[in-house]
Amino acid sequence: MDPISLAVKAAFTAALHETLPQAVHDAVLEALPSAVRLASLPLLLTRAELAELTGWSLRKVDSMRQSGRLPYVRVGRAVRFRTSDVEALLDEARVAARVDADAA
Repeated sequence: MDPISLAVKAAFTAALHETLPQAVHDAVLEALPSAVRLASLPLLLTRAELAELTGWSLRKVDSMRQSGRLPYVRVGRAVRFRTSDVEALLDEARVAARVDADAA
């Protein structure tokens, strides 16, 4: 390997060792609130639990389920909602904050 390639490899390795721990730290901190929230919830929610958790009415939960917008699972005759499906639905509906050009 020529000296330039060795120098580039050494510089890249040094930069990686400096930035990777911070990048991993930042990624963990970003994912942690969602992971904690999901870990504290049951895997399957009743419609009443879902309504209470989201602030939706029972009628809205039923309407969203019947229209196909809200995935559900049948456990015998009971209808349950997977926590991960609800989280994904809420993530899809999330509206990002606008940054005002004058305020920035």
